Amino acid sequence: MNCLSMNSRAGIYLYGDNLEPSTVSKVLNISPTISQKRGETTASSRNSENPIVAKLGMWALISEHHSRDLKDHVEDLLGKLVNASIPLNLIDGVCAGYVDIVYFGPNDECSRTTAELKLSKAHIEMIERLGLGIHFTSY
Repeated sequence: MNCLSMNSRAGIYLYGDNLEPSTVSKVLNISPTISQKRGETTASSRNSENPIVAKLGMWALISEHHSRDLKDHVEDLLGKLVNASIPLNLIDGVCAGYVDIVYFGPNDECSRTTAELKLSKAHIEMIERLGLGIHFTSY
């Protein structure tokens, strides 16, 4: 692996006991990257005989930007929701929501590589207008 193959991404995640993904999609006029309904089952990667049952509804939009710059991923997401008519946390069924910014750090070969995230006042104001918090994860 070389240093240029490091990865980052961002996503907007909405959760709720009664969240119906189709309701969120209809309000925002955009399809999620991934979603689940409460009670929906998926196969377990460890034990195919014991499916995983979703305890919450979830709607997520993941950045499709191909950049190492975390800001590019956030801008990609915010650009898709610039016309949202109401804060996302006020959509029927949504109990929690956040922007998740994920940085996959360097391996030993790239130990001097740094990551930087600069969000402007406009970015922060839009995230606040959308009714979202910010989570940052580094691996």
